[in-house]
Amino acid sequence: MALADTERGVSNCGDSPFSEIIELNVGGQVYVTRHKTLIAVPDTLLWNMFSKKTPKDLARDSKGRFFLDRDGFLFRYILDYLRDLNLDTAARTIGRDIQTDAKFRRVARITVCGKTSLAKEVFGDTLNESRDPDRPPERYTSRYYLKYNFLEQAFDKLTEAGFHMVACSSTGTCAYTSNDPNEDKIWTSYTEYVFCRE
Repeated sequence: MALADTERGVSNCGDSPFSEIIELNVGGQVYVTRHKTLIAVPDTLLWNMFSKKTPKDLARDSKGRFFLDRDGFLFRYILDYLRDLNLDTAARTIGRDIQTDAKFRRVARITVCGKTSLAKEVFGDTLNESRDPDRPPERYTSRYYLKYNFLEQAFDKLTEAGFHMVACSSTGTCAYTSNDPNEDKIWTSYTEYVFCRE
């Protein structure tokens, strides 16, 4: 169950009854954003919900997150618009500017874990072996990483080699609990994908 805002160490926004960091469940997708982002555009549904109402007036899910019965996948575009106040429709059709987002989030490299010979077979020259250069082909490693930061490219390479995803796990953002959260800890998350070839 979600902790109360005061237990999370997240302070309220000035005179607002809402905390600075807001957790949303939009059609089953969980989003974490700032209160000021949700009220960035006056006279919108989100502005009305989070500026004219109190937290008690709004629907919540079983974990205490504010619930919106909308398409959770598409909501990310609304949230991006509220963050940037810019709707770049051309970029939306071919994908978000991943490089900008990666730089902002200081995205770590994509790490490859598995049998050395298999990693080399699948990723070829896009595999950076500098952290474990002398690993024999029959051994396993978790120290290789890819030379690019685009997760989709890694998925494409794995699919081309006959792999399919069998599991995925991650930590959520805003998992840090302290009375003094800093920006780096609030937005830290980790995702692991497990692929298998039969």
